[in-house]
Amino acid sequence: MLLSTDAKRLIGRKYSDPVIENDLKLWPFKVVADAEDKPKIVVNYKGQEKELTPEEISSMILTKMKDIAVAFLESPVTDAVVTVPAYFSHSQRKATKDAGTIAGLNVMRIINEPTAAALAYGLQKKPNCVEKRNVFVFDLGGGTLEATIDIDALFQGIDFHSTMTRARFEKLNDDLFEKCMDTVKRCFDDARVDKNHVHDIVLVGGSSRIPKVQKLLQSFFPGKELCKSINPDEAVAYGAAVQAYMINNGQGGNDSKTLKNLVLMDVTPLSLGTSIKGDLMSVLIPRNTPIPAKKKGTYFTDSDDQPTVCVDVYEGERLRASENNMLGLFSFDVPPAPRGFPIYICFDVNEDGILSVSAEEKLTGKKQEITINNGTGRFSAKEVAKMIEEAEMLKDEDEKYKERVKAKNALDECVYKVKKAIKDGNFFSKVSAMDKQRIMAAIREAREMVNNDGVEQGETYQYKKCLMELQSVTNEIMGKINSDYEEGDNED
Repeated sequence: MLLSTDAKRLIGRKYSDPVIENDLKLWPFKVVADAEDKPKIVVNYKGQEKELTPEEISSMILTKMKDIAVAFLESPVTDAVVTVPAYFSHSQRKATKDAGTIAGLNVMRIINEPTAAALAYGLQKKPNCVEKRNVFVFDLGGGTLEATIDIDALFQGIDFHSTMTRARFEKLNDDLFEKCMDTVKRCFDDARVDKNHVHDIVLVGGSSRIPKVQKLLQSFFPGKELCKSINPDEAVAYGAAVQAYMINNGQGGNDSKTLKNLVLMDVTPLSLGTSIKGDLMSVLIPRNTPIPAKKKGTYFTDSDDQPTVCVDVYEGERLRASENNMLGLFSFDVPPAPRGFPIYICFDVNEDGILSVSAEEKLTGKKQEITINNGTGRFSAKEVAKMIEEAEMLKDEDEKYKERVKAKNALDECVYKVKKAIKDGNFFSKVSAMDKQRIMAAIREAREMVNNDGVEQGETYQYKKCLMELQSVTNEIMGKINSDYEEGDNED
């Protein structure tokens, strides 16, 4: 039976995912799509072709690992801690957990690979450390660090040989090395930590052995030694084993004193939020928030007697919600109420990085909840980095859009309040025909501008100008009514 070694890149993704479309050109095995656009790997089993999901492939690998552990320990193995790349989305984490279940394992926790490596380093190298230390973990994956040195008799018995010097290798990969360092710099910017405050630099992953990579890191951290004593290929698995031990309350060992002060916290790779009026992204859980994390927000209906509220869940860094990645959505029924009825939305990310979203209204106590299991959030490390980079590059444009939306919403809110105020049956009897015509014309002009398709139809200054004109007319007419009312009181 031929098993794919790249099931990890397929798990939790759709067949139509651009990442898969690109990888298909490089893989030596066949991948097909099922009726739901999920990828399936075509394998040969006893001379027959079979189609297996990435979860099934991964479960076979986990089953084999389980068998090895049982043979070594000479006792049953039922629980496991599984590591995943830090950029894995919610759907990829859930799919990984499903693979563990298929393998007959109780996946106690899913943790990020760099976090597991940091945990291993903390236990192996600094078990008795009492002061606070900042450890930088550089994880350059070893999964694809493979090279064919010699190809024997590729064509008609003729051997092909090629010499790859270190200088040529470094030149060919120069752009990739620079991207590595750009990621390192961005990491410090996001964490708001000065690189001079880093005490230890830990190298993880087979590619971290590349001399050029180590040289660049040494230049970035002048005067500091890179930690090479920890095995970069085993550090992640070691850290996962330590985490399993901690979850199990240190049973079955005598290192509880060493582990009792260890606290493990992963973070969210991208911001999580929902869209609000004007297609704005309202972030509830910002990027790099330690998990588990739970955050509530209060949102309001846009119109009177609004029957339902659509709660959509996004992941990304853009201010415009539709330019982020939608993870899921659901409709929530609300009772008849005036505009501005409050809805309470809660985002809850558990220890495995899996997101649950709930909506609740207090009047009837109704609550609805979804768990993001297999949504469309499926990002590679390159995609995450690209999203963050694009968000930074387009920050000014996004801010302008945000100001435009705020100006439009302010105009819409003013129109609503003015229309509500003049619903009073006696209002028009208190104003002249000319004033009535003026205020209705101002409302009509503002309404037309608000109802334009797309915020881009009106620039920010146009919305603000229209708002000022509507407020001016309204304040003037209301002032006349109040003045007449006060004069009437004085005559009495």
